Amino acid sequence: MNRLTVLVNSLLGRSVTGTVNVMGAALTMDVNSLREWRRVNAIRKESDLVSRVREHCGPDAVVFDIGANIGLISLLLNASDAGQRPGCVHCFEPESRNFAKLQRNIALNGCEDILNPHRLALGDVTGDATLYTHGETGDGRHSISTDHKATGQETVPVMRASDFCEQHGVWPTLVKIDVEGAEGLVLSGMASLFESHPPAHVFVEVHTKGGADRMPDGELIETWFSRHGYSRCWTHTRKSDEHRHYARA
Repeated sequence: MNRLTVLVNSLLGRSVTGTVNVMGAALTMDVNSLREWRRVNAIRKESDLVSRVREHCGPDAVVFDIGANIGLISLLLNASDAGQRPGCVHCFEPESRNFAKLQRNIALNGCEDILNPHRLALGDVTGDATLYTHGETGDGRHSISTDHKATGQETVPVMRASDFCEQHGVWPTLVKIDVEGAEGLVLSGMASLFESHPPAHVFVEVHTKGGADRMPDGELIETWFSRHGYSRCWTHTRKSDEHRHYARA
């Protein structure tokens, strides 16, 4: 699969299914726009994050991929060497187009036994929320916390992670959060989970611009983690946001 093929077929209103080599893994992807093509290739810029997540996975790992988009990080975890492949990944993606593509990519790669997709936003309430959307399938700027430069919106189901865990009887050992400024809402909905079944590792993209790196009550996310017994052990700064790795002390 190459850029020209994607461009021609997108102009014709067709998708392209083919193999893309990413971080040493041959993934089968369904791509129907240049935005998706760029998304697939841009994951290489997050190779440090993916590699670090892989280091802390294994057959007993239960992973929550919160903000899964079209499934790239989950697929890369599934494509890890046997010793680093997680036993189970729950993929949370509320945006309808991205979710449909997430399901499609999971099926194309034959990993339905490991990757479990949920069309669900995780937040600090259980009910419904407005998701502010941007652009085409594959766009990663959708958010339940801000309508900044949104091109559309849709009503999506939202649930506290602690409620989801109680409902499904599943407890994550590793959590990855990439939710475009709503990370404080997600963490707030995980508070009781962090008390009863604290995951060993949490990877979170924190949007630091304009003081957005706070919980709903104004507490700094860093302070919230410290109060729950976690310390920051890795940071990768990217423009106005940071990838952080918090580990249970």
